[in-house]
Amino acid sequence: MAFRLDQFDKKQQMMGMAGVTAIVMLLCCWLISTQTNSLQLWLYDTAQRHAPATAPSHVAIVAIDDASKSRLGEWPWSNNAHAKLVDILRGAGATGIAFTTPLYASNNSGDGTSTLTDADQRLIQAMQQAKVLLPLEVSSQITAPSDNSGMTELIAKHGLSPDATAIAAAKPAALISSMEKPLLQAAYGVGHMFSTSDNDGVTRREFSAVKVGNQLLPSLSVALAFTTSPGSDKQLTKKKLT
Repeated sequence: MAFRLDQFDKKQQMMGMAGVTAIVMLLCCWLISTQTNSLQLWLYDTAQRHAPATAPSHVAIVAIDDASKSRLGEWPWSNNAHAKLVDILRGAGATGIAFTTPLYASNNSGDGTSTLTDADQRLIQAMQQAKVLLPLEVSSQITAPSDNSGMTELIAKHGLSPDATAIAAAKPAALISSMEKPLLQAAYGVGHMFSTSDNDGVTRREFSAVKVGNQLLPSLSVALAFTTSPGSDKQLTKKKLT
């Protein structure tokens, strides 16, 4: 009888270990799945909440907050204000300035027939003396060929050179930005602000680069990082963008 009990105990232990192993394997498969799930998102959010939140000392965020609006008025602010801001940041030693909202001419009519004012010219002059990056609006809905005329020159301004692997891996997108060309041409570079939401509606990531026609357009943050980087290696590869 004692022998049978021992056999029974060992059999139960083996079954228990097999069950635990199966559960662990299922969890691992769930966690490494290419399809995001609620557990992955919860673990990511938990890790982010407990990660150090100290901002880098070399980065300054100029926010559109209540204090700013109380001094400058409601958004959008005038291009005179933007020009002054660029001058102040350049004077403070900024090696790169990125606007996360599009800039338009003061008399923008939405159809590309705007007339540049003195304030617009003032902004253009300020941008030409600094390394200012502007955002380009893109969409993943490609219904017609994108008007990417001048895109090559804009990207080449800050020396980014994508290779074939980066272009092949990038998500196709269509350019929908309506900023006036004089403002874009005065910029040191451009970047997209396109991002996607997870299944729970929260945005946790951005596309490091998108493909507009045959041109690779980096995100604004990637373009800014390359602009302010002291190194000379500015080649965009698939490894760097993933």
